[in-house]
Order: sequence, then C-alpha cells, then structure tokens
Amino acid sequence: MYVFTLTILSFTHSTISSSGGMSLK
Repeated sequence: MYVFTLTILSFTHSTISSSGGMSLK
C-alpha cells in the first residue's frame, strides 16, 4: 500500500500545483 499512497500523494500534489497551489501558500 506504500506505493499506492505515493501515487495518491503525487497525483494530489500535481493537481494542487496545477490548479491553485500558489493560493495555498
């Protein structure tokens, strides 16, 4: 499940970065 978690985190990070990551900072 570790790989699965990394995949989710990577996907989430990419989504956030491309759709308003600056607004979170």
